[in-house]
Amino acid sequence: MPRKGIQVILFLNVVLLLSLSARAQEIRKEAWPTENAVSEKLNRINITVDPELPAPVLHREPEFTWGTSNTIFWSSDSVRTIAQTYQYTLRIFEAEAQYLLNGSSVTLWGFVSGSTGSATFNNLPEAVPISYRLRYYAEDDTGGFHLSYWSAAVISRQDISAPIIDTDSSGIVGVEDFGTQRWIVGNEFYLRVAASDPSSGKVMQVAIQEENYPATYTTIIPPQAEIDTLIFHELKTAAKTPVTISWWVVDVALQTSEKQMDTIIWMPPNEAEDKLICFPNPFNPEQNGRVKILCGISQVTAAHIYDPFGNHVIELKKSISDNFFSWDGKNGNGEMVGSGGYLCVIEGKGQYYCKIAVYR
Repeated sequence: MPRKGIQVILFLNVVLLLSLSARAQEIRKEAWPTENAVSEKLNRINITVDPELPAPVLHREPEFTWGTSNTIFWSSDSVRTIAQTYQYTLRIFEAEAQYLLNGSSVTLWGFVSGSTGSATFNNLPEAVPISYRLRYYAEDDTGGFHLSYWSAAVISRQDISAPIIDTDSSGIVGVEDFGTQRWIVGNEFYLRVAASDPSSGKVMQVAIQEENYPATYTTIIPPQAEIDTLIFHELKTAAKTPVTISWWVVDVALQTSEKQMDTIIWMPPNEAEDKLICFPNPFNPEQNGRVKILCGISQVTAAHIYDPFGNHVIELKKSISDNFFSWDGKNGNGEMVGSGGYLCVIEGKGQYYCKIAVYR
């Protein structure tokens, strides 16, 4: 390409950059009113002060901070010690928060006394990275002021929205609905938790609380914007006692989701192996829908219902891996049976049975 053509391209690029810079709006706002005592000292700094003192250190910020306000912290004692090594007196801290919003560069700034170790910025936007930094002014014996370099920046984002649990995909795995009650076999279960922090946060913990016992927390490493996980829990409540299980999630800004709850009963596995257990019993098909028959005997896939006169009513089927038979109160022709006592018997194992009282 001819030299003249290269010069034209470079000239156009410079013009474009200048044009873009002109469009980018820079907004500076005072973050809080300056105290009178600090203003008096600032008025004495009537010339530009070049940085010469060591930079202060801001405390580390979390990745996400709850709400629209954030307070940054530092050790004023440590900075005071630094100033004293130069035989200066620490007077003022200047703090800044900077972020990009809708194409504009926004800087919030403010001054606080040298005895202060924190500064709070309000009305911060959600989700965008916000960079914080700090510097200080110290005074010598002659009344002259000396400025530090800016601290290294610390960055955080504001998280306003609490996390959400997907109720359709979450719940206790393997629980059986026994009409008005929900049962599991054994005192251990897995809880499936599907949740997200939709706006700008991340899910950090899953909490499970068993009624009358403290909550237990499982940490998600690393925190995720969306989770779909299984959490193990061992029940402490006694067998055959209804217990309410609550669970919720916590995001990195320490916000909590709404609590989800389920009330269950657990049956000792050894009892399930010794006999059949029916629930609810008595059983009203029109109110309860179905009766569940707990069967912990291995390799059993069929059971039979007999009426009070020993007549066969219906055969029930289940898979080998399932612990429960289910009966809707109908016979093999799809007709609802009458009120009375019925017997559920395991095929080929007559000693394993349970009585079911049907009333309508």
